Amino acid sequence: MRVSLDIKQAVILLVLIALFILIIFLIRLAIKLADTLRNVDELLADTKRMTTIAAARTEQVDGQIDHAIDMFTSVSNKINENRSIIKTAGNVGTAAGALKSFSKKSKKRANRYEMDEMNYERPNKIRKRKRR
Repeated sequence: MRVSLDIKQAVILLVLIALFILIIFLIRLAIKLADTLRNVDELLADTKRMTTIAAARTEQVDGQIDHAIDMFTSVSNKINENRSIIKTAGNVGTAAGALKSFSKKSKKRANRYEMDEMNYERPNKIRKRKRR
């Protein structure tokens, strides 16, 4: 038996073999792509669930933060009100201390100068007290 093979037939045979290998490769690639798409779909579903949970928790936390801000604002206002009351009381105390100090100084000044006898010629003359 004699088989003759033309170059044209050999090229066609090589192209058919390459095409067969390419088809097998594409089938395997499509199978792997389907698996990958299933995994991506599962990831997207998990992401959707996590996003929903995160959104719900964010709303809860946002409400808690708003409540905490309101509490801190009210506490701050109360402290500022008390601070103004305390400041007023402190100012009254400072004024009372200043009056007390002024009265002590005026008594010391009055004791420092004595009036012996009233000199009718010079009624405003005040004599200094001798220091010992």
